[in-house]
Amino acid sequence: MTAQNPVCNGKECTLRARGVTKRFDSLVVVDDLDLDVMISEVVVMMGPSGSGKSTLLRCLNGLEWIDAGQIDVAGVRVNPDGEGIHELRTNVGLVFQQFNLFPHLTAIENVALAPRVVRQMDQGLALELARKHLEQVDLGNKLHRFPAELSGGQQQRVAMARALAMSPKLLLFDEPTSALDPQMIGEVLAVMKDLAQSGMTMIVVSHEVGFAREVADRVLFFDDGKILESGKPLEVLNNSTHPRARTFFDTVL
Repeated sequence: MTAQNPVCNGKECTLRARGVTKRFDSLVVVDDLDLDVMISEVVVMMGPSGSGKSTLLRCLNGLEWIDAGQIDVAGVRVNPDGEGIHELRTNVGLVFQQFNLFPHLTAIENVALAPRVVRQMDQGLALELARKHLEQVDLGNKLHRFPAELSGGQQQRVAMARALAMSPKLLLFDEPTSALDPQMIGEVLAVMKDLAQSGMTMIVVSHEVGFAREVADRVLFFDDGKILESGKPLEVLNNSTHPRARTFFDTVL
């Protein structure tokens, strides 16, 4: 039976989260959160460090289990008992801050690994798929380079190709440019813009205001585990009504 996308306000959507709560001991990191993300929507999440943004992304990908609430992603319920985790991980890609590439594998081998292991794809087909996605992120001439032979921006683009190789229905980015210098940031953001224009559903944790203005369909301001503002980029960035959001954006703009 084919998994059905969740329904948000009467429309088919990619993500539906209700009452999501995540604690670490007595510390509440995500606090009774509701979030809908529509198909092909690009959502940029902004807010101070330590506010729970990265933890929320890890909950959406099943890397952290929630303590309360319900998450449905691309027809898969995120269950703490692990049921459906294989399908969830194929539907939801996560691009980390620090690349997390295997240093002993070349770029093409890093990208081909998950299709081979998770999807049980033939090695030749997996390598061809990896080549396609490395070319998509403008690394067709770096297929056989090891991570140590690549710049930070190139490593991050390999990580993006690796996520794309699983044909995700939702792509999560956890501050993907935070470890990069300005030139490398531009390289990575250009690929992300192309993905957005292609219709990829994306949630991006980032402080890149220019990217949010140009690419996001919606900007969320996140603090203390809660979404305090949500709206069109210019509404949230320039006309926030919540005092914490105004203070934050006065600092970063």
